[in-house]
Amino acid sequence: MKHPEAKNKVYLCTFISFIIGATIGTILFYSQLKLQKESATVPVFTEKVTLEDALRLFYTNLLWLISIFIAYRLVPFVFFQPIMFSRGAVSSFSVLYVMNSYGVMWAARVIIPQCFSILPIMAFFFFKLTEKYKKCMLAGNEFYIKRKDILFTIVLSAVATMIESGLFLAFSWIK
Repeated sequence: MKHPEAKNKVYLCTFISFIIGATIGTILFYSQLKLQKESATVPVFTEKVTLEDALRLFYTNLLWLISIFIAYRLVPFVFFQPIMFSRGAVSSFSVLYVMNSYGVMWAARVIIPQCFSILPIMAFFFFKLTEKYKKCMLAGNEFYIKRKDILFTIVLSAVATMIESGLFLAFSWIK
């Protein structure tokens, strides 16, 4: 198998895991609607991204990336990515909740920045883990994380936060 084929398979499997999770999230949302009425909590949407918002986004993105590493460290697989599966369920449930409560425009304003920031970075990070695992196994070494990998994860989280904040500001005109 050539390297580009393996890379495409990793991305395809990650995408399929996300789609399966999104389907499950959609089913969970509609079953929740049938079981109970909407909750009284109202999300707060602001016109700007504060430092507190950016730090919360950074922390959340970092947790998603760390969870990918932990899941891959426990069971190194390519054909099913449980973190992307979970992210798909969370994203679809969130977008459906916001659409149902506030309309399509609010859903576009809130969910699109998330999807175009952390999702591609999560897929890229998963691909890098797969490559590192393959190199370690071929060399007969143990698969573990080094300081440069930790820095790489933090940088990826920061990049996702900047992209998401920028897209959030770009979509702030939506009312």
